[in-house]
Amino acid sequence: MAQPKPRIKAFVWDDLFLAIHWDRLLYGFDITVQHGDAGIFTLPPPGASFPAIGAAIGSSQIRGFTLKPEPESGLIEVVLEVTYNPNEESLGLTDQLEEAKRWVADANELVRRVRERKQQSSS
Repeated sequence: MAQPKPRIKAFVWDDLFLAIHWDRLLYGFDITVQHGDAGIFTLPPPGASFPAIGAAIGSSQIRGFTLKPEPESGLIEVVLEVTYNPNEESLGLTDQLEEAKRWVADANELVRRVRERKQQSSS
């Protein structure tokens, strides 16, 4: 049985990172501005005070961010396309389409800039 997709409460723009807040966890996902590394978090196990990292994703593993309709709920899903199986990670569902479009565009631009910077530094 597949895990239910989290509901997005807010999209966050910060000087150091872009993030998505889930309805049941403050930071469900974040990506750093400097290095483009990302983390998907899970709810903390019973007795723990901090969330666990569900996936640590290097910038070289990120293909990009997309939006796709989620027919069952009528919401939009924010998807992180990655180089490893299953080739995508769900970042949650939202009804905030315009904000999601802006966040996805900014996240894709961030990844592009990080790749460009890494390419220049290795030349």
